[in-house]
Amino acid sequence: MERLVFLLILCAAAFASIEENRGLEEEEELFEGDMKLTDDQMNQLNARAAIFTRKWPGGEVAYELDSSISAPVTQPPPSTPAPPIGKFSCNFDLDTCGFINLKTDKFDWSRWSGSTPSSGTGPSSGNGGKGNYMYIETSHPRLPNDNAKLEKPGLSFDGNTCVRFFYHMNGTSMGKLVVKIGSKVVLTLAGNKGNAWKMANIAIKDVGVYPLVFEGIRGNGWSSDIAIDDVSVESCEALTAEQTF
Repeated sequence: MERLVFLLILCAAAFASIEENRGLEEEEELFEGDMKLTDDQMNQLNARAAIFTRKWPGGEVAYELDSSISAPVTQPPPSTPAPPIGKFSCNFDLDTCGFINLKTDKFDWSRWSGSTPSSGTGPSSGNGGKGNYMYIETSHPRLPNDNAKLEKPGLSFDGNTCVRFFYHMNGTSMGKLVVKIGSKVVLTLAGNKGNAWKMANIAIKDVGVYPLVFEGIRGNGWSSDIAIDDVSVESCEALTAEQTF
């Protein structure tokens, strides 16, 4: 009798174990070492949190996530302005060298080679008889006193800096060429200067970083094309001290 009771107890224990395992299998197949994470833990994993410790509740593997050692989100470095230019030269043969047409005017400067479209005004080539240059076309639809501003930003001046350039101002109704460092006018040229390239060399006593601006202003008629070429900004000792206005 006692033996029969013992056998019944063993059968009941085996049946209970089978039912317990069947319940786990019906839920999902789990093996030792498998991970079953909660939604919150999955979110932390997606946020690149680090795995810290393991626990084994009910035979399932869950991970406790330590956010203190989570991988930081990398932020892009702050943008920094371009360093100032201490020495600059441009002959416009390849491009405009960073000169830009401003929008606070009536029309734009153009990069050109050879003669300008209008006869009797403007150069026939760049300075020295070849290459490109920048100029303003003052034919229709331009009106008297219409202006065009060309700017090279970010130039560095140390109190002993010179700006040298060549200009062409040929025409019976010639207007004006105004040169500025920042908002300060450092040179104004006006009237017909003849059919030749001439040089201007300007000593700048200001210290700081400023834009260089060439402002061409149309005269009373279409015969007032203005051109510039071979612009240089560097120490005055490096440039010829000659000024021909």
